[in-house]
Amino acid sequence: LLVSGRAAQKGRDGVTTSSTSRLAQIIEWLGGSSASGLVVFDEAHKAKNTGSTDWVGASKTGQAVVELQQACPQAACLYASATGATEIKHLGYMERLGLHGPGRPHRDFEELRGAVERGGLAAMELVAITMRSEGMLSCRALSFRGTSFNLRTMQLEGAQVSMYTAAAELWQAMFKVLGDFLNAEKRYLRANYGKKNVSQHLDTSLTMRQFWGVQQQFFKQLLISMKVDRA
Repeated sequence: LLVSGRAAQKGRDGVTTSSTSRLAQIIEWLGGSSASGLVVFDEAHKAKNTGSTDWVGASKTGQAVVELQQACPQAACLYASATGATEIKHLGYMERLGLHGPGRPHRDFEELRGAVERGGLAAMELVAITMRSEGMLSCRALSFRGTSFNLRTMQLEGAQVSMYTAAAELWQAMFKVLGDFLNAEKRYLRANYGKKNVSQHLDTSLTMRQFWGVQQQFFKQLLISMKVDRA
């Protein structure tokens, strides 16, 4: 039994199959092309970003997971995740499902992805039905038998109100600073690279998604900490 974290599967400079990389050591330990064991990818959704066929846009974890499977074609693979996929492109690393290739309507994953994306939600549902009916997908949930819960409404008091207000004002100030920075960066890029090339150097939507994501995590932790004494 070998347990390895995802970070350990990536080389120092990214994914590499050199003999010194941890990924190469794992492949050798499994037996490479003659491996016959079971490879379990827990929290498999961490590998959902595999990019295109030439790895453009792929995460290091996604690339390592795919390379591990390709290097050990005889080893069985199990993908375990509580949030498997929300889009067809997130299934790119699950090469052993058999959703494409010989005996299937689509030759490779890119062809399957294109067909499902054109078909929309109905096509995604067909993929899920196929996976369930052919035994590729098994869904389980924790049982709540014998448990009970009750809802309690908590009112913020005194110092908590002040803390929440100060936090909100801080995030408003950071939002303004970030907006000013992005606008200044856009002006600089327009002046030096031209208006059409701004998006190549600055991804405003990605920056804002990261900002709102961190803000959401912050307020979630703040509110949870305020409710501890009442739990």
